Amino acid sequence: MLPRDLVLKFLNDRGVGAACGVCGHREWFLGDTESEFAAQVPILLEKGLQFPTPHLPLIYIVCRNCAHVRFFAKGLIDEWAKGQLLTVSEVPNGG
Repeated sequence: MLPRDLVLKFLNDRGVGAACGVCGHREWFLGDTESEFAAQVPILLEKGLQFPTPHLPLIYIVCRNCAHVRFFAKGLIDEWAKGQLLTVSEVPNGG
């Protein structure tokens, strides 16, 4: 499970622009980040689609003005978040 606040921190720390690339609006809806049913894109293999289909788990944000959708690879954000959680848990009391 990936907490929403860590996803937002990841995007902000990486300098992901707040303005929509289509309409310039600056308000976004952050899709489901915590369930196993987050967005997924099927991966096409040389043999074509297979079932069950290999997939790439995604985090998505949607512009609240024009509905433009942006995707980010969930696996990379998960790895970064594990490091963030580890760093926080290593801080001594009071420090």
